[in-house]
Amino acid sequence: MLLTLLIGFLQVSVVSADSNLVEQSKSQANYYINNIKQGQYVGENIWALTILTNSHPEVREAVEKKVQRGNYTNDFTALFHNIEHRYSDQLKKIVFKTGSVQLLTELLLISDENREVIYEQYSSKFELKHDRKDVDIKALFKAIINEDTIDESVVSTDTFTLTHLLLLFRAHNQLSESFLTSLIENWSQKNNSDQNLFSTLYNASYLRALYLNYDYGQTTPLYNQLIKDKLFPNSSLKLKLYRYLDYSMYRLGYYDRSLQIARKYTLPLATYLDKEKEQINIKQLQGVYLYSIGKIKAAEKIYQEVLKEINQKNLNIPRSSIYNNLALTYHKLGKYDQFLDLQFQALETAEQSNNYSHQLEIFNNLFIYYKKNNDQNNALEYLERAKRLAQEKGSNQDLGKVYISLGTSVRQFNQSFKKAFQYFSKAEKVLDPKNNSEHFIYLLIEQANTFEKQKNYSAAINKYDQILSLTPEENSPKHLDALVNKALVNLKMNKMNKTKSLISKYKSFDLSQLDFNQIVKAKKVEADYLFQTGNISKALEILEPTLNQIVVRAQGSTDLKSGFWHIEDEYLDAFELTASIYMDRGQPGKAVEKLDQLKTINDASLYQNPLVKSSLLNESELTEYKQITDQLDVVRKKLLTAPEDEQFEIRQQINQLNTKKRKYDRRLTKNIDLTPTSIRQIQNKLSGRELLLHITELKDQYYIAKISRTEIDLKTIDLDDNRRQLFSNAAQQIATRETNLDSLYKISQILELNEIPHYIDKITLIPDSYFYQLPLDILPLEAPSNSYSYGEATYAIEKFNTQYLTTLEDFKTPNRSSSPSTSKARMNYVGYGVSNFENYANQSLVPLPYAQSEVVQIAKSLTNLSQVETYINKQSTKSTFKQTAPHSQIIHLATHSEVSERDPMFSTVYFNKSTADSDSTFDDRFFAYELFEMDLSNEMVMLNSCESGSGSYIQGTGVMGISRALRYAGAESLILNLWSVNDKLASEFAVQFYSNLNEGKSKAEALRSAKQHFINTKNADPHFWGPYMLIGNTDPIVKPQQNKNLAMAGAFIFYFLLMVGLSYLTQQGIIFSKR
Repeated sequence: MLLTLLIGFLQVSVVSADSNLVEQSKSQANYYINNIKQGQYVGENIWALTILTNSHPEVREAVEKKVQRGNYTNDFTALFHNIEHRYSDQLKKIVFKTGSVQLLTELLLISDENREVIYEQYSSKFELKHDRKDVDIKALFKAIINEDTIDESVVSTDTFTLTHLLLLFRAHNQLSESFLTSLIENWSQKNNSDQNLFSTLYNASYLRALYLNYDYGQTTPLYNQLIKDKLFPNSSLKLKLYRYLDYSMYRLGYYDRSLQIARKYTLPLATYLDKEKEQINIKQLQGVYLYSIGKIKAAEKIYQEVLKEINQKNLNIPRSSIYNNLALTYHKLGKYDQFLDLQFQALETAEQSNNYSHQLEIFNNLFIYYKKNNDQNNALEYLERAKRLAQEKGSNQDLGKVYISLGTSVRQFNQSFKKAFQYFSKAEKVLDPKNNSEHFIYLLIEQANTFEKQKNYSAAINKYDQILSLTPEENSPKHLDALVNKALVNLKMNKMNKTKSLISKYKSFDLSQLDFNQIVKAKKVEADYLFQTGNISKALEILEPTLNQIVVRAQGSTDLKSGFWHIEDEYLDAFELTASIYMDRGQPGKAVEKLDQLKTINDASLYQNPLVKSSLLNESELTEYKQITDQLDVVRKKLLTAPEDEQFEIRQQINQLNTKKRKYDRRLTKNIDLTPTSIRQIQNKLSGRELLLHITELKDQYYIAKISRTEIDLKTIDLDDNRRQLFSNAAQQIATRETNLDSLYKISQILELNEIPHYIDKITLIPDSYFYQLPLDILPLEAPSNSYSYGEATYAIEKFNTQYLTTLEDFKTPNRSSSPSTSKARMNYVGYGVSNFENYANQSLVPLPYAQSEVVQIAKSLTNLSQVETYINKQSTKSTFKQTAPHSQIIHLATHSEVSERDPMFSTVYFNKSTADSDSTFDDRFFAYELFEMDLSNEMVMLNSCESGSGSYIQGTGVMGISRALRYAGAESLILNLWSVNDKLASEFAVQFYSNLNEGKSKAEALRSAKQHFINTKNADPHFWGPYMLIGNTDPIVKPQQNKNLAMAGAFIFYFLLMVGLSYLTQQGIIFSKR
């Protein structure tokens, strides 16, 4: 609805803006005419009136009538009695009537006639002189005619005249660098806020000078003055002025201001000027700005409107860039099929128009898309096409870049170092180290990386030495990065003295100019050197703040393109080194704390996803949020490289920025402001019969920690190809009903479950990677007699109560006997069931005939809950879910779900779809990112659908599917399934689980009892009962009625007292005495 209103506003406001601007232009004309009559800034006002009257026919006609009615005969305004239709013709008439030198400057700059002829005609009639002595007229006109450079010896930079504006807007290519620099330096000292045309033209000229000098930072004070100004003539020149201001604000990150300029000023002005192509370009820019702040849906709407307008009006505007931009919004919205379709359309259009740069850009987009999806053949195919295109064009620079991409791709896909070097060699032949230095250095870096992977360290060092020779400026980022890399390789070669020398060298320079990951690498190399030379404490002093900055930076630096924050290898290296040091020092608890930070480092990307933020924050708030996070990135880099005496002040800056940022974070999620939890605190919360099993994958190793109330045992196992195959096969087998107990028992042995002390009866698991696909419950505790003897095996669930948490921080959330959500909920239970999916024609969703009865039977079984509601099939819609789900204590969904492997925030729950219309497919599906728009505080959510708990594994995140989105959206506990199960059995399991809950059992006990019931009475194959996972709070939901409990207790006490009394009377012979 909001997007519809937005587009409607654009259309309506543009229509009315045309007439408004006409009236405003008439007012401007009156202002100029009055000034001319009064002799104020005559030249400036004549110029303004001239350009104004040639911008719109209605304004020209109004000025002519005013001059004719006013009988202006002895005034300069008489020159507007009959206005020429061409600006240059009217200007020429005025110049040769008035002899104005300033207007002659404009005429020479814009005329399509021979400039020298015009100048000679003028010289024959008028004496060359200027009102002021700050312009060398003859030198200026000579430079304009010959297109020579104009510097401060020709036009003074101490003052401002109309000549300055004309040169800045019309002849910027002729202005020398020193002229611009001097102009900005002198004008920056002045503050011209007077309300007259002269001040307006000065501010416009100052903005233009700053723009030409790429000095966008100083344009901010001019924004309000120029936006509020009504005196600059409405013209094509004003349209350019707005575009310069627009772009300056965009470069400074003021996206909301850029949007305001486009909507309120440039688009209405382009309509007033009847410039259709400009209107299209401005609308496209709105899409760019909206995309930049994460308003992806709004950007999509803009691009669709633009494309529709171009097609309807058959405008001669290249469509390839519009197709490409719209395709990118489709990709970000999870519409991957539409993304590919539009990329192919864009490619076809670019090929037809022979647009080389667009073709190359599209090939690159398709290469990246297929590479991310591990589609090697298609990824390499589009690189090959890009290669052929660059060869045809003869662009050695582009060809070299393609060869580098081919080399890195075959290295990644095929581990083919030989082929990678063949491509690198081809790149080396076409790239010139002097003219293509940036790309040539990138080539050397990739060659060095490949040598390092081969452990050919000497060859890698040679490449880094080449980079050092190509970057003689020692303080440059590329030079410093090469020094760091060279130190790292020497450390691997155990050359300690050389490593020490290189560390000292790069530390002597300003490292803050490096990228954040490069700074982390430099810190890690130094810490590793200190660790290996025995200075462990100093190593930790470097690593601790480094890891802290990595973590806090991850909380606000998600990647718009990918939807999650990419964890660089440098960060993983730093975590690995820190964990190793703590393990070496006999501090496994500290190592686990650091590993846990890594496990959830990506969680912030859930609530900072652009689609989440754009639904909860407005444009100005999104702009400020982005500015804050960008500033935090810069300041954190400074903190890592600053001397100790400067760090306090920098921390103060970080704290101030974090305070501003948290204001917005609290609106995005409830799960923020979590201070680190110590292992000691967690151990104090564990009972004597409870074990915490903490698993982390880090660089081909599993760190497995067993934490009890008194002990911490942390071990590492290598995740080699054989072990990865074991885990992968076991997960595949159990999900496809080919459960192999031998494989599961091998995994049980890796975890050493049979060595857990006999008194432990509860295990809380914080899993990672494969253990999100293989639940602990299904692992056999003893060697099976064969791989399919399911009924004979003893499973972990039969000995242990199990619970899942996502992080150590979850221990801070106490199990509550009465949840706040319970008191707010209007309903105790709401169930949603969908059995028929035939209208999802393109999704291949099989019917779920038992979903309806499942939801109803659960409602009937919850006899201890009074407020229950069910929505079946046609009632179970997305809108119904959004309206009712936030108000229920328990949510149960029996339907299909789908986990997106490309972007976890597009994981989907399917609701009833009323029609088979393919265009509405996305409208009836509920995406994970939409959960954040709902104020969820449910005590439990059970999603009984296929693979609801699974999802793509991303380092530092675990499984980012619907499960993590639900938790961050506010659900206290979740019951999810990890693979698809027969519809009938899934229904029976859910009913059994809720029956157990209704008896007052905790969630963990209810789930365990349901699983044991299946093992004993249904089917012992873990495929059928094993996929269900409990995440979060385990407390009972249902508490049997207190009056009933009291009555039962009273009856028992009465019976007990009665028996005691009867026994006493019998002993006394009072009753039951024998004769």
